[in-house]
Amino acid sequence: EGAAAEGAAEEEAPPVAFEDFKKAREEKSKAEKEARERAEEEARAAARHARMLQNQASEVVDGEEELEGLVRGYKKRADGSTTSYFDREVDASTRAMLDRLKAPKRID
Repeated sequence: EGAAAEGAAEEEAPPVAFEDFKKAREEKSKAEKEARERAEEEARAAARHARMLQNQASEVVDGEEELEGLVRGYKKRADGSTTSYFDREVDASTRAMLDRLKAPKRID
């Protein structure tokens, strides 16, 4: 009797129109898309929060010795000052060569 009752329930359900089926399918795909976008946004927010916490947890360094491993893009000059790698420090031999090139030349 239980199987007969299930079969009767299926027969009693009205047939679904194609428009209704299409609408239900679109709603389902829209809900899945929104859930996926919400999960992606939560993941981005969590990553952003982790980066913010990492940036806030950075140490304050006072001494020159402590800067050795942390600072990039800087170098020590011969006089002990710190400068960027883009700073052009001319050594004695290069300075002599540049002075020779800058010297006035006689035009024949």
